[in-house]
Amino acid sequence: MTGRYYFGGEFPKVDFVFTQNACDTNGKCQLLLAEQLGANYVMVDIPVVGNYKQTRRPYYVDYVAAQFNEAIEKIKRISGRPHDDEKLIEAIYNRCTVEVLWAEIMALNQAIPSPMDMKSQYTFLVPLLVAKYKPETVEFYRALKQEMEERVKQGIAAVPTERCRLLHHGAPPWHSLRFFRVPQAYGAVFIGSDFSIVQFAAFEEKPDGKFGPSRDPREAGVVLRNREEALRFFAEWYLERAAFTWCGAQTRIDHQLHLVKEWRVDGVVYHVDRGCENNTSGVLESKMGVSQALGVPTIVYEGNRGDTRDWSEIESIDRLESFLESMGLKKLEE
Repeated sequence: MTGRYYFGGEFPKVDFVFTQNACDTNGKCQLLLAEQLGANYVMVDIPVVGNYKQTRRPYYVDYVAAQFNEAIEKIKRISGRPHDDEKLIEAIYNRCTVEVLWAEIMALNQAIPSPMDMKSQYTFLVPLLVAKYKPETVEFYRALKQEMEERVKQGIAAVPTERCRLLHHGAPPWHSLRFFRVPQAYGAVFIGSDFSIVQFAAFEEKPDGKFGPSRDPREAGVVLRNREEALRFFAEWYLERAAFTWCGAQTRIDHQLHLVKEWRVDGVVYHVDRGCENNTSGVLESKMGVSQALGVPTIVYEGNRGDTRDWSEIESIDRLESFLESMGLKKLEE
């Protein structure tokens, strides 16, 4: 809006804006951005299926794969550049590998004590969000996995005084991440959230009923020979592992039960996030379902991932500290 670029200088000229439309916020925000910048608008509509067990339906895959191909053709016309199918295939392989590696890293966080806290997860997530198609990103997460394995082996803890493990629901208030350091004074640690553990990882429900990392397509022998095969495979992979498959109260409860039991959680903190209706839908039902099924203490706080006008840090910290004390925790001596 100001014409200034975050990384310095004038805002660069944009030829097109590309987005998914998994909720109206995705599509509408980027449309307004394209109009403001005078750029072309390329959008892929993603069906919100409401249940991760429904996503293998062929017409979902047909719908998304066709749009991927249409987007490629449209961008070719806009840019005047040819499309390299071999680079596409390599990018898809790399993306899948990175998502599997993150799932393996997050599975290592089931260890007691937890080797990585949630605030650190948000830092390490950045390459996964912005460059998961690059070979350098694959190597980065391989190195991180190796370090996590070493931390588990040596019993190195994110919080050395760990005596309580907390799970967070939803995206955090990004402007107040210090909120998640508060429990450390009580010997408690946020071991992660559905947002940091599952949303950007390749997890699947295993035959034993537990969550586990998906198989890397290369290791599974998946051979993608052309664009059609690559886009269809990627559409299926994308649909089965995306966050919008959590829509609906029962699906959210199913996910929460997996995380609470398998990551050995002692209490759950739910964020009623006014910045995202999708992440907030079913939160209160999920809270009630987890409490009834497992008897795990739970609490709700209200906020907004991006808008500080919907956030009171003092009130939220007070609620969190009262919750910790209700669990029998007291502040440790300095």
